[in-house]
Amino acid sequence: MIAKQEIIQRIQQRFDDAEVHVEDPNGDGYKIHIDVKTKAFAGLNRVKQHQAIMALFNEELRSGKMHAISLNTAIKKEE
Repeated sequence: MIAKQEIIQRIQQRFDDAEVHVEDPNGDGYKIHIDVKTKAFAGLNRVKQHQAIMALFNEELRSGKMHAISLNTAIKKEE
């Protein structure tokens, strides 16, 4: 199990401008839904965006601390 705040921190350490929203629909920390918006996704297709996020959690997925991650990714617009 991995805490929501740890997920957010890990993503924001890698993508400092990221807007991150995490949902744990079952409340068990094993199946997580993550929404991420960052300017760093500019020029990357959706598969590459998802790979960039998934790579941050390889160890947890491999070890069973997390079972599944569903993702929505988007390019953050200029403000």
